[in-house]
Amino acid sequence: MTRYEIKRLIIALDFSDFDDKLIENIFKMSNHVGIEQLYFVHVVKTLDMPGSIAEKYPDLIAPQDEAIKNQIEFNIQKWNKEAVETRYDIDVLEGNITEGILRWAQIKNVGLILLGHKANRTSLGVNSGKIAKLAPCSVGFFSGQMPDTNKKIGAYRFL
Repeated sequence: MTRYEIKRLIIALDFSDFDDKLIENIFKMSNHVGIEQLYFVHVVKTLDMPGSIAEKYPDLIAPQDEAIKNQIEFNIQKWNKEAVETRYDIDVLEGNITEGILRWAQIKNVGLILLGHKANRTSLGVNSGKIAKLAPCSVGFFSGQMPDTNKKIGAYRFL
């Protein structure tokens, strides 16, 4: 049994109420497990604003990716009250959710993709299942609460 350290981590966000729990708990845990870099990732089908809205309100709406990043940053600041040493980036990707997260995991060379899993669901969603099956790294499912950080937390690879 070899200790497997996770230094880089993707946290997939979907703007559900679950995101707040995920962000809150990842920061509680990040300093205790030696994570060096967090990538908060949100994937949208398209970043293009519909032409009718752009024509009607040309000065009202910022580019969609900037608005999404600002909202994620706001949510992070809400839960990251104590000084956390872990660096983080916010990435807004365009396209297919599964392909975007898998591609980003490869580009960023992450050790873990963390996905939310609502407790009331009996199975994984389509995207979660595909990500778990095809990921180039480990995949974790967050169901609402992280383990007690006073206990030793680690991931192990069985050879």
